[in-house]
Parts: sequence; C-alpha cells; structure tokens
Amino acid sequence: MTQILIGPSGGGGVLPEWWGALGDGITDDTAAILLALATTKDVYFTAGKTYIVDGTLLPLVSKQSVFGYGATLKLKPGTYTDRLYFFGSHTNISWDASIPVTEHVRIFGIFLDGNIDEVTVSHSMTGVSIFKGFDWTLEDMNIKDLPGVTGEGYGVIGSMSDTIHMNRCIIDRTDRSNVYVWETTNFTIDNCQFLGSYYRDCVTGGGNIPPQYQTSTGRITNTKLSNSYITGTHVLRLSGGFDVSLANVEIDGYPGFDGGGTGATATATVSGGGIASITVTNGGSGYLSAPYSYIYGGGGTIPVLETTINSSGEVDAIEVISPGGSYSTAPTVYIGTGNEGIYVVSAAKNRIHGTNVRIDNTYRGIFTETTAPHALEFSNLEIGVRQLCRHGIRGTSASSILKINGGIVRVSGGQPFYSVYAAHNSVKNVTFIGGNAALALYPVEHGTAVFDGNSIIGNTAASYSMLVGGDATAEPIISNNTLVDNTANVIRMIGFGRATGNMPVGCIDTATAITDEITSTGAAPASSPLAPNMTHYDSVSGIVYLSVNMSTWKALN
Repeated sequence: MTQILIGPSGGGGVLPEWWGALGDGITDDTAAILLALATTKDVYFTAGKTYIVDGTLLPLVSKQSVFGYGATLKLKPGTYTDRLYFFGSHTNISWDASIPVTEHVRIFGIFLDGNIDEVTVSHSMTGVSIFKGFDWTLEDMNIKDLPGVTGEGYGVIGSMSDTIHMNRCIIDRTDRSNVYVWETTNFTIDNCQFLGSYYRDCVTGGGNIPPQYQTSTGRITNTKLSNSYITGTHVLRLSGGFDVSLANVEIDGYPGFDGGGTGATATATVSGGGIASITVTNGGSGYLSAPYSYIYGGGGTIPVLETTINSSGEVDAIEVISPGGSYSTAPTVYIGTGNEGIYVVSAAKNRIHGTNVRIDNTYRGIFTETTAPHALEFSNLEIGVRQLCRHGIRGTSASSILKINGGIVRVSGGQPFYSVYAAHNSVKNVTFIGGNAALALYPVEHGTAVFDGNSIIGNTAASYSMLVGGDATAEPIISNNTLVDNTANVIRMIGFGRATGNMPVGCIDTATAITDEITSTGAAPASSPLAPNMTHYDSVSGIVYLSVNMSTWKALN
C-alpha cells in the first residue's frame, strides 16, 4: 500500500525517508532531503527526528510547503570553507532580473540548529534565504546557533522580495542579523523572539542608496528583541531606507561599562590573522575603574582583551590575552560603550511609527545620526524603566523629525535627551528621570520645537536641568513643564524662544527668550511686542495656544 500525504493545496506530500533519510542525528541526510524537495511537493519531516545536513542550500519552489513540527535539521560537524545555508529560494541578495520570483512558500514548525560548537567555518551560515520571494510564511520556527566569523550570516533574510510573514518564531545567536530586511516590502513580524546577534543586530532594515529595486517596509508587533552579546552593535537598526511600524515591542540590549570616564580611543594591529596588539591613542579622562573594551569588524573571531587605567583616570593599556583568528583587516576598537536600542543611520530617509515600545538595558535607547530627514514618531515610549539605560534619546540628524507623546525615559547617569539640528521636535507628556547631563534641545534653522507637559526629575547636572537653543527662524516653545528634585531646577534658554506655564515659578533662565514670568535670575521677561500678551495661554485637547493679541490665539504645536 502506498502512503499518501495531503498538502495544503490538496496535492501529495513526501517524506525524506522515502529517499533514504534516517533522521538519526548521525547520518548525513542532505541528498535525501534534496530529492524530496526536487519533487516540488510539500515535504514533511518526522517529529522527534534530527536530520543532519551539510550546509548546501535546500531550495524551495513556488507553492511548496515544509512541515517540521517536532523535527530538527542540524549542521553536520566539521570544517567548512564556503557559505552555509538551510532553506531558501536563492543565495543571491543583489538584484538579478534573470532569477524568477518564488511565491506562496510556507515553512512550519522546524528547528534549525547551526551546531556552532562542533563546526569550524571560514564564512557564515544563514537559516532562511529569501531572494525575489512573494508571499512567504515562516511560522513556529526555531533557528539557533548559526556559525560565522565574517558578518555574512542571517537567521532570516528577505532580499528584493515582497510580503514575508514571520509568526511565533525564535532566533538565537546568528553571525550578523537575526532578521535582515533588504529592499523588501511588507515584511511583518508578530509574536516572535529574537535573542541575539554576535556581530550586529536583532533586526536590520534598509537597502542600497539609491535602491536597486525598492525601499524596505515592515511591521513588528508583540515581539521581543534582545541582543545581550557584548560584541553586538545594536538591537534594531534602520540603515539605507526602512519604513517600519512597531507596536508592543520590547527591546533589550547591553549597556556597556564605561568605568565612569569618557574619550578613550585605540587602534588594533593584525598579524597572522590574529590581533597582535592594541595601541591606546587617547587615554581619555575620568575613569574610576577599567572600562570594557571590545572590537568589531575585520572578519575574525573575538579575542580576549584586558583594559587597565592609571592613577590619573586615563586608559593606560589594552592587553591582548587571546588574539582570536581569521582577521583579514584590522577591526575597530570600542571602549566603554554598549549597543543602541534603536539605531537610525544612513543618507537615505528612515521612518519609525512606534506604539507601546519599551527599551531597556542599552547604552542609548534611541540614536539617530547623519543628515537624512529621518522621521521618528512614538506614543507611550518607555526607556530604562525596568533596567536602566546609560543614555536616553540622542539625535544629531539634521532635518529629521522627532515626535514623542507620552512615556518615561530613565537613565543611569548619562543624558536623558539630546536633540540637535532636528527640523521638527515635538515632545509631550514624557517623564525624564535621572542623568548627570542636562537635557538639550536645539532645532535647526527654520525648524520647530515644542517641549510641552513634560517632567524632569532627579537630574544632577550642576547648573541647568535643560538647555534650549534657538534663533529668529526657529523659536522653541517650552510650556507647562515641571522640574522636581534636580540639582538645578532651571531651564536655560539661549537665544530666541518662548516659555510659559513652567514650574516651579522662576525656573526659566534667559536674557533673550520670551517668557510669561520673572526669570530664575530675577530679570524681567525679554522685551518684545508679544511680551505683554504672553501671560495669556490655554490648552485645548493637548494643544497649547498663546495669545498674540487680545483677540487672536496661535497654536504652538
């Protein structure tokens, strides 16, 4: 009697065992699996079995499904000199019009084990490689311990594709990103856990500049991103153009250890493939104990380093205890820093719309840089609430947009908020707790900045809790904020700007900005045609209005 398996499309399904696979965790079953997949029918792996494979791409074709609930595919022990894969449509990631689209593919329930402890590799391994895919679903998968030393391996990569869904998947320990979204649209991630990239990020989204094919878009919901590897650089990275929505997302990282100091730099020298030495080029200052030092890049395995400081509070030396190996170029040396929760970079515009986003235990909660007009908008943002972050929000991207409505930012000793040269800032109803550096807000020329209804608590900066800059083309609005238990309950406004309704009375220090109260230095409000009317303000539905004359009101949002 012939066994018939019915696939989701009603067609027949096959088992690798029909071509001789054993699934005993010892025998190499690669050839049998390839023959099963070559039928283009749905393939069923048997629960409880472990199928050994050799890293050859297991290719999937359109309308093909893989069922593997309770089954494991495991990389065979050994030494490998080529790039390695489990499943995918193709190994390419750059646009190639000759490669056909692979559509309507499903992978359910299988465990992919990279067997990192029993292999030696010259490159990296990828779990699922999707190139020019359409309508792929990955559900209930577990991808773990993918080996790699070159930053070329991913848990899942979607490249030049459209509509990829990941549901209830777990990815732990990849070489580069747990998930890489490269010029792919509608990449959705729901109810997943991504638990660490050894060299990069949990999730990276972006593309070429300019795009070869399209700008990446995606949505991440009900998901935890946690990158606690000290060599990992970020948790969520937007680079090269990524438009992503976040809802109910937890981000957790590694805050680093700076030893209380700043400014130290160093360079590495490579010899024989290993790290021969590290030279301290600037000892920095203020180090109370030795900071943690690590390296990134160069294509090698991680060395063991030991950092020492001198009696003057400077980094004195970084000794190479174990040199690592396989370095083709000298890596970058990092001293004292950890990873970023959300990192936004590149000359291409990136966008985030986040709701109920929680970031903990990172060096910086959010960091944006470069000159691209990035747009970040959050509601109910929490940074450092469960586990402190070193710094809160830092933005140095000119012409960008930053909007936050509601949340808490709590830091261990750095700076809670720093936004310089952004075109549009709107920060409302946020509580900033801690920090030893004043909050800073400096809009770009012709920009806007509204800082309304916020609280600044427990900041230990000596002179000011907040510094605000502005000019005649960009007048920041500082309204209805409350300062409590800071070393200095003072907001210093440099240049132009307007302040009203802030507490305690007299907390504004300015010689040029317009304010409705006596300043902290006892000076009268700045002379201006608007000054006599600045005592009249109101708030309706969260929008602050000031009277510009006895009959006209101007919205400040």
